[in-house]
Amino acid sequence: MIALIALICGLPEVLWLGGWNTACSAGSLGAGGGPFMDESSFGALENPAYACFAGTAADLTGSLVYVGEKRTRTVYDSFEGAVGESEQAFNQGIRLSPGGAAGTFALGRWGLAAGVRALGSFHYDYRRTARNESYVLVSEETLECRGTLWEAGASAGYSPAPGWSLGVGGGVVAGSRSMFWSRVYADPMQTDLRVEEKDDVAGAVVRASGETVLGRVRMAVGAALPIGWTVTGASGVGVDLEDALEVKLGVIYLPGNRLRSRFAAEASWRGEDDPGLRNTWGVRGGVENLLPGGPVTRFGFDYSTSPIHRSLDAVSFTAGLGFRVEGWDVDAGVRITPAGWRESLIPGLPGSTPGDSLAVETLTAGLVLGISRNFGEVPR
Repeated sequence: MIALIALICGLPEVLWLGGWNTACSAGSLGAGGGPFMDESSFGALENPAYACFAGTAADLTGSLVYVGEKRTRTVYDSFEGAVGESEQAFNQGIRLSPGGAAGTFALGRWGLAAGVRALGSFHYDYRRTARNESYVLVSEETLECRGTLWEAGASAGYSPAPGWSLGVGGGVVAGSRSMFWSRVYADPMQTDLRVEEKDDVAGAVVRASGETVLGRVRMAVGAALPIGWTVTGASGVGVDLEDALEVKLGVIYLPGNRLRSRFAAEASWRGEDDPGLRNTWGVRGGVENLLPGGPVTRFGFDYSTSPIHRSLDAVSFTAGLGFRVEGWDVDAGVRITPAGWRESLIPGLPGSTPGDSLAVETLTAGLVLGISRNFGEVPR
């Protein structure tokens, strides 16, 4: 039901895939948002081999997210000529979003990591006032969705030789998403519509990776596989989701210049088993500079494709700052994601009609704050 309502309202994939991924540290987000090459305790969960190189450390994050959305339709005259755009809805809001807490522990050639983190948020608000050609009120439509997808994970890495490591890990995934949708008609002769739905999401994920540090270059390769993901509604009937293998590659380069720069990049590919979804891929990268006597500055980008339709592909721009305060690292990262799509470009939406001109423009901006500390020398 929730997916059906989402399609009828012409919504992006946030309701069933989750949005605003906060599964990495604030420092990594500012430099492109790559969780796989994240040099923090969160990175050791995503890339188990990194647990050997992370030392003994602890990380904590949280975020503040702004979402703005404008919906317009093309207005036509009596001769079917386009005369302009009519705004149908303008929704915006700010919310606090949980991040996570993680830690690593160095034990000789072994490295261990454990933590809890938010993989995604189902938070979404939508309101629209529908009017006819004479600008008379027809109905008021409201959609409210809430929920967070969590993972409690752990990983272990082993270094058989200096600069080399292998790791395995995984986690238990659980969360819920609740939805309320209503359409209240101005005409008392029409029956108002109201739908309430709550789904529980549960499953697991396993990961494996390998990593090497050669001079000023750190390289890693890994894979993740969701297992047994199920969405259960109020009726108690569960729907199994298709397992989709994800492969990741990453590299970090330290040129050794006076700014103590750090270049990071990673790429991912996910093969979808569901014939109705597209295989997806993403690339992200960024740079970090430690200014002499000043803070750490970071810049980056993230390009990710959508499993639903190419018009939902998105690019994000990131920036961040980092400070050292009495042995603690305090970081702030910002990610801005503008997006736009037309309903007529996405075939098969139950709520659309031939030639429908609904256009949606969104802007998501998030501020992630993080605090971390390393309790010993980081091994390399």
